[in-house]
Amino acid sequence: LLNKGVLVHPDALNDIQALKASIPEGTLFYGETPKNIQRLQLIKNYAEKGKKRTYDHFVNHFTSRFKALESMLMQRTELQNLTSISRLKGKQDRENVAVIGMVSEKSLTKNNNYMLKLEDLTGIVNVFVSQKNPELYTLAADIVLDEVLGVTGMGGDGIIFSNQIYTPDIPLTKEL
Repeated sequence: LLNKGVLVHPDALNDIQALKASIPEGTLFYGETPKNIQRLQLIKNYAEKGKKRTYDHFVNHFTSRFKALESMLMQRTELQNLTSISRLKGKQDRENVAVIGMVSEKSLTKNNNYMLKLEDLTGIVNVFVSQKNPELYTLAADIVLDEVLGVTGMGGDGIIFSNQIYTPDIPLTKEL
């Protein structure tokens, strides 16, 4: 109904939800008076019973989501020198790195810079976003938890000073 721009009265929706288990696939008529009877057609009835979800269900959901978005980001040319977060732990020297991770925390430092905590399947790293880079800082302000990002920057000793942040969208430079 939403795809067709049809607004359903809350009373009709409540009645449909109350009857959904007993409604056969087909046609249902609903209305308060004969003048305003609306014809609704039930396309599919999901009669499957709810089941208890466990911790593993959520882990599998976020892992598969991460892998799907990671594969999209890996196709970007800017992230070709990709490394896992666990490999950053051993690096003490400052060098250019590229990682893909899911945002698990986001905070403002006392100097009003953003600190993101990214995690992949191998580990966790902090990503520093300076307000001296206005474009990147604005992008960091819109980042939400559980978002999968690609980050390039100067890394070492458990932190990345970001130069660029990439989202799993279609690059504007790629011709379709």
